[in-house]
Amino acid sequence: MDISNRIRYAWVVGARFIFIVGDTLFADALAQLLGSSPGLQVCGSAPTIAAALPRLEASNPDAVILAGVVSPHDALLARFMATHPAAPVIRTDPDSNAVEVIFSQRIAVHSTTDLLAIIDALPGRQP
Repeated sequence: MDISNRIRYAWVVGARFIFIVGDTLFADALAQLLGSSPGLQVCGSAPTIAAALPRLEASNPDAVILAGVVSPHDALLARFMATHPAAPVIRTDPDSNAVEVIFSQRIAVHSTTDLLAIIDALPGRQP
C-alpha cells in the first residue's frame, strides 16, 4: 500500500497522524515503532525543523515529535505552532526518561479579569 493510500486508510479508521523530526537512529526507530502501533500513522518525517515546515503544512499532523532535535524553540517551529495550535509538539530525548509536551493555545481575553482568571487556572509549579 503506497503512502497516500495508507494515510487515507488511517484517516478513515480514525488514526492519529504523527510527524517525526530528527535525523538520528533514535528517530528512525521511533518512526518504525509508532508506524506499527494501532491507531497511529506516521504521516511524514524530516531531518530538521527547516526541512519539516513545508511538509508539516501539507500533512496537518495531530502531533509533531522532535526526536532528539537539539533546539525545540526554533522560530520555524513557533511559526508552525502559531498556525496549527491544536497540534502539540512532543520533544523526546533518548538520554532522558522524560518528554516535553509543548502546546500552543489562543484564548480570547476581553478584560483584565479574563487574564487574571487564565493565570489563576495555570498548573502550579513543580518543585
